[in-house]
Amino acid sequence: MNLKKKKIKFGFGTYGIGEKKSRNFCSEKSRIYFLNKVYEEGVFFFDTAEDYHKGFSEYLLGKAFKKNDEVVIATKISPINYKKNILQSINESLRRLNRDRIDIIQLHWPNYNVDDLKIIESLYEAFSMKKIKYVGLCNVTKKYLDRFLKLSMGKLKIKIIQNEYNLFERSVEEKLLNFCKKKKINFLAYSPFGSSKQVNKIFSSVHIKEISEVFRLKPSQVILQWLSYNGAIPIFQTSNLSNLKENIMFDSRIISTDFFEKINKEFEVKVVKVLPIEIQIVESFSGKFYTNIEQAKKNIYNFSPSPMEVAMEIKENDILKPIKLKKTRSGYSLYEGQLRYWGWVLAYGNNSPIEAIIE
Repeated sequence: MNLKKKKIKFGFGTYGIGEKKSRNFCSEKSRIYFLNKVYEEGVFFFDTAEDYHKGFSEYLLGKAFKKNDEVVIATKISPINYKKNILQSINESLRRLNRDRIDIIQLHWPNYNVDDLKIIESLYEAFSMKKIKYVGLCNVTKKYLDRFLKLSMGKLKIKIIQNEYNLFERSVEEKLLNFCKKKKINFLAYSPFGSSKQVNKIFSSVHIKEISEVFRLKPSQVILQWLSYNGAIPIFQTSNLSNLKENIMFDSRIISTDFFEKINKEFEVKVVKVLPIEIQIVESFSGKFYTNIEQAKKNIYNFSPSPMEVAMEIKENDILKPIKLKKTRSGYSLYEGQLRYWGWVLAYGNNSPIEAIIE
């Protein structure tokens, strides 16, 4: 497919469909069947990654769309593989995807242990060998994108930027979103509805209810149209065909701009600065977490990117987005952004305030 002529309006994320212990899909066959139904409903852009369930999401796409040139697939290289052979990583994705060329190869996260020039050279080699068409970057700041574009000197065709963007995470609006518009780069928004808890806030919103009634749209359609109005391409996931059809038809009735301004005001995100020393971590995470700076330095759980890599990123290109806190009697507890928190502490210490959103 010629992406210069075909406009991407929305995309389907494949993290969920690759979960092997999924409640929604009992077999490989049922997953492949669903992917084909997604395509039949009008979705042609699919987003995936080599580390989504150890390549299983890529494998499913390869099975579903082996001979379908109308399907556009954007996959991602894990930052841990920038240190190794990027070409090998691309070849393995090609094998799983059953393709001769990847439409868009994305760098999943920046990795400051690897020289970006070497990454660019490897990607250009893959482009010259016709293994990839376009390049994308994920989870980046405006400063990083600007530097990457200058380093690549037009060798690579940067097609997309993909960051989290929703009513509750709007840090991209300040710089990155407008920069992408200026450079004519597609901006993709993952997690368009926020977390499962945040979805309830959307459905209880007075203004979103009002808009839904006036324009006869579902709340999810209102949100997707709000993202599109702001210049973003939403990447959504679902295992329900009815929800899929609703999402695809999000702009069946165009909402007037004054209603979007009401949403912007209601969901205005207030960013404050908090000293890291006032933030507790132990009670915030049920999974793996670091309780002290030595654990973060050593990266004992092998997070990728590591806290040290995030610290380098923060010093070089600013913090990606604010951490999220909850107010407690003794200060604050961290419930989102552990790596950004430790990256900040490693970069600037405990007495330099970090940007945060308090919920």
